[in-house]
Amino acid sequence: PATIDYSALFSNKALLKKYNKPIPKTWNELIETGKYILEKERAEENTDIIGYNGLFDEYDGPYSFIEFIYSCRESVDSPFPDLNSQTTLNALELLKKMKKEISSGIKEGISGTVLVGYNIGIVNNISEKKKKSAIEAVKYFTSREMQKKLVSMEYIISGISDLYDDELCSQIRFCDVYKNSQAIQARQNKLKNNDYFEKITKYFYEFLFGDETAGDILVKIEDLSKIYTLSISTKDSYVGIIIFIVYICSLVLVISSLVLIYLEKIRNNYTSFLPRSDW
Repeated sequence: PATIDYSALFSNKALLKKYNKPIPKTWNELIETGKYILEKERAEENTDIIGYNGLFDEYDGPYSFIEFIYSCRESVDSPFPDLNSQTTLNALELLKKMKKEISSGIKEGISGTVLVGYNIGIVNNISEKKKKSAIEAVKYFTSREMQKKLVSMEYIISGISDLYDDELCSQIRFCDVYKNSQAIQARQNKLKNNDYFEKITKYFYEFLFGDETAGDILVKIEDLSKIYTLSISTKDSYVGIIIFIVYICSLVLVISSLVLIYLEKIRNNYTSFLPRSDW
């Protein structure tokens, strides 16, 4: 991509300094620090304050959901946890706890942010001369030198991570965020339309703000893109073997019933056939 975007969690340094608290480095530290500051501020009748804004609105909700789960993985090198894993279940339970108690990862040094990229395209219905000129312009804009210049002016965030050396970091804000971000792409929209994320948001909010359990909504989200198969192995379930037996019995019954039309007694007394002229 020509440029990228990250989301990040900001802290209120004034309040942290007021109560001599360090910047939280894990979600549990955030809960502890947030509860302490909230209690102190409310004692001073400051009720217009929250401990954590997870950005769980209609648009950003699914991405915040993905980021939070990713930040709760076991290690920096761990992939995105499976939705039906214990890691994901624990992450959602922790998020529910934070929502109750103070409305960033479980381990220090582990975080997560959804990567958003902006690409440059060249239309196809132009002359070859213009295409060549457009290609040169794209090459120039995405070149290392130009990207570094635009980053130093804080116009863009570059996807070239090794641009953020000590020299450049001395010129811009939030360099550590760009340099150390642990980014992940949003889960693929397998339904190829907005319905996928709308349903994820609906199920997630049913858990976060309603009475649904984490396990139930994770099954619903997994069902949106999962293809189920039936196995006749009883290790998985008895449903597959029961359906298989019923199918075989029905098939045998249908095939065996064909024998009846060849029995003269049955054919003469219980069946009748249309004459050829009626076919």
